[in-house]
Amino acid sequence: MGIYYVEMRWCVVLLVLVVGVRSQNCRGEEPRLRTCEHVCDDKNNCTIRAAILLPANTTYDASLAVVKPVLELALQHPTVKEAFPSWLNFEWQAYDVTDCDAAYAVISAIDAYNDCAHVFFGPACDFALASVARITKFLGSTGTPIITTGGFTFDFVLPKQTCDDEFYMLVRAGPLGFKDMAYFIISLMRNFHWRQLLLITEPDAQLSVAGKNTCHLMMKTLANFLKKEDLMYTPWDTTSDGGKNDTENLKFYLGYKYTIVVLCANPKTVRNIMLAADELNMVSSGEYVFFNIELFSNLASASSKEPWKLEGDTDEQNERARRAYSAVLTVTSPAPEKKEYLEFSDQVKQLAATKYNYTFGKGEVVSTFVAAFYDAVLLYALALNDTLQQSEDPGGQLDGAQLIKNMWGRTFQGITGEVVIDKNGDRVASYSLLDMNPLTSKFEVVATYVAANSSLQFIKDRPIHWAGGRLTPPP
Repeated sequence: MGIYYVEMRWCVVLLVLVVGVRSQNCRGEEPRLRTCEHVCDDKNNCTIRAAILLPANTTYDASLAVVKPVLELALQHPTVKEAFPSWLNFEWQAYDVTDCDAAYAVISAIDAYNDCAHVFFGPACDFALASVARITKFLGSTGTPIITTGGFTFDFVLPKQTCDDEFYMLVRAGPLGFKDMAYFIISLMRNFHWRQLLLITEPDAQLSVAGKNTCHLMMKTLANFLKKEDLMYTPWDTTSDGGKNDTENLKFYLGYKYTIVVLCANPKTVRNIMLAADELNMVSSGEYVFFNIELFSNLASASSKEPWKLEGDTDEQNERARRAYSAVLTVTSPAPEKKEYLEFSDQVKQLAATKYNYTFGKGEVVSTFVAAFYDAVLLYALALNDTLQQSEDPGGQLDGAQLIKNMWGRTFQGITGEVVIDKNGDRVASYSLLDMNPLTSKFEVVATYVAANSSLQFIKDRPIHWAGGRLTPPP
């Protein structure tokens, strides 16, 4: 992954110097046996030690205070209880990956290795994850599995099945990937016979999800695949606007050349751009469509249902924004609305408040990005059970490489829906297209995209409402 190499090369050297790891699987040397890697100690106390590598800073969606309650609840699931033998204990060890920084992530991984962790959960931010996922195949005699709900950038979906692969030992249990999302947009372009578009990027937007440069990495992935599909685009970086305001920039970049826009930005930036579009009559004309990439939304939360509404703004401005959002289609990961998920969300929020001193926002629903850690625990428990049964000495050294293989090609029911892990250790995901219903002014699902077979399906009897009263999409 070119974007990470310069930053992380020294970290890999540091790791080798500090811990002196030897692995028979990926180092090609005789293993240095560490008795602490055994499941059972000499007193026959048997424990799996799981390291949580996440930031303590609650600015990030997947922070320790938010994810810990999810992991705690996962251990109570019947599948997990049945998977763990009665003689086996499970112990969480938390490490602060300060501000999702790549260097701190490596240091945390070293600390976790020295504390004899059998598995890593996290990091979730892409830069921090890359730094750790490169080295886990060298940690321990047989490698240390690393499971995350992150890993969005295209590099993470490259082959991960042998020691020669950069991110061998990594399993992605989260319901989103930038490559899939890019091809969702490309499928929509093909369906409506559009050939060119404007990409509006606020590079560090949605930082709370995947860390720095989240939107930059998303749009870079999209741009790469647009080139492969021979689709034309022009980029607009909102942080390099030459001193112009949104109205002037829309005039300059859109003009008469582009009518299709894809945005990856923070909600406030998106709203300001849409207000500028309304001012320029780009909404009422019905000639423009704005795709807004919202990595994780939840239709049980007001902010996702009514993104145009800003508390504290005037009724007049909110009405203008509501009108402007009639030209917006939101591209996002699926947002569970089932009663079971909402009850789970309430349990997480209660546990976070009472035990981890964290209070969710009013009306906030736990993100599927965070909830997928619950599914990650289920996945690990099922694979661990298989690995122990396959082992000649279940209380001895845990085979990390075999455990990873037991996660591949697995399907089960998780809290975020059906979880399908392919033979590359990647979760097979689906995505949603949201449109604002003009009768309720709320966003709802109008189409879905299944990445496994590149299937774009529109919801029956729920047509897209095009801006300006159009009955057909703009040319």
